[in-house]
Amino acid sequence: MDQFERKFRRPPNDWQEMMDAKVLAEIPKRKDGEALEFTEFIEFYFHRGGNPQKR
Repeated sequence: MDQFERKFRRPPNDWQEMMDAKVLAEIPKRKDGEALEFTEFIEFYFHRGGNPQKR
């Protein structure tokens, strides 16, 4: 997320956009092996201190 925001000066809309920008190789997986939903990641990102003002 941080790499994408630095490169494009905005947050990504989805995983595909991050992969197309070459800042993400594949969709991250949860501990259970299932693909992490983008919305789950966004919630975690803001919870850990991401800047919601950038959205």
